[in-house]
Amino acid sequence: MEILRLAQSKKNIISLNMDLERDMQRIDEANQELLLKIQEKENEVQRLESEITQTGDPAEDEDWEKENCTVMERERALQELEEETARLERKNEALVHSISELQRKVKLQQLETSCADQEKELGKRESVTKKASRFSKRIFRSLLFTTLFFIKLLGYLIFHLSFINPDLLINALPKILSRDVLWRLRCFLFPSLTLETEDMLPH
Repeated sequence: MEILRLAQSKKNIISLNMDLERDMQRIDEANQELLLKIQEKENEVQRLESEITQTGDPAEDEDWEKENCTVMERERALQELEEETARLERKNEALVHSISELQRKVKLQQLETSCADQEKELGKRESVTKKASRFSKRIFRSLLFTTLFFIKLLGYLIFHLSFINPDLLINALPKILSRDVLWRLRCFLFPSLTLETEDMLPH
């Protein structure tokens, strides 16, 4: 919203600057016209002075004074126009400075908006990374606990088979497996079979 307001202010200032430039151009044209007229009047005054010097007529002296007053009035008008031109130039410089400041503020606002967007994007990425890390830790813990559980269960099974009921496999295998499977198992495990296990497998 602030960027739109600054952009609108910039457009208004640019429009005012263009109007001032047009006004200054018209003033320069008017100055040129006045300078030409003043030059013509000065030439005419010089001509009248030379004629007065030559003739010395009182009526011509009066005309010369009138012309001189007119020239002085035009000179005052020209001076006023020059002052107005200088004032407009100062105002134009102030407007140019204001436009530069507005452009700088717009750029700063755009940079702040870009930084805020980047911070949001970084925050989202960090959040996703943290979630992925937590999920990976949970999976690792689950696998670790499952592995430890099966290792512990296997330890209990080995302990049971070794010390509590060593004949469990001997009693259970004939009930679970068929004689054909038992025969194949006997052939496969024959080198490591004990006498008791060999006796329970089919011959």
